[in-house]
Amino acid sequence: ILRYAHDGAAVVVKAAGNDAVAVGAATGLGDQDYLASALIGARSAIFVGALDRHGTVEEKATIASYSNIAGSDARVQDQFLLVGVRSDLTGLYGTSFAAPTVSGYAAVLGSKFPTATPTAIASRLLETARTDTINGYDRAVHGRGEASIGRALAPASIR
Repeated sequence: ILRYAHDGAAVVVKAAGNDAVAVGAATGLGDQDYLASALIGARSAIFVGALDRHGTVEEKATIASYSNIAGSDARVQDQFLLVGVRSDLTGLYGTSFAAPTVSGYAAVLGSKFPTATPTAIASRLLETARTDTINGYDRAVHGRGEASIGRALAPASIR
């Protein structure tokens, strides 16, 4: 996984975690997510946090109280996306339910743009994130913003 992510050979999507700490930081109990720490700075890795719902410009979303945040490391901020998780509809919550959404987005992009590299696909998802749908957007909390498959699919090609 680490080699693929660092070499840009596959899009690697990692749930940010549900401890309300920065990605790569130890929890209040001193636990460390070593996989997350090892993926920081990887070319085609994306960390995914959870919003309380999908945001709109009119009704902005808020980061879920449990979701890990991007933190002060600019490398993590550059790799961090958020997705709305509606636990009231599914009974499921957590960044583990947000991350598969971004994996699906990557698969859709790979299908539409079959010659795009994993690094280009990850970059496209990160570059097209929305910040205008997040209440009180702050790069240290929200990273690149809310993932937007509509924006990611908009171009005719990815280089």
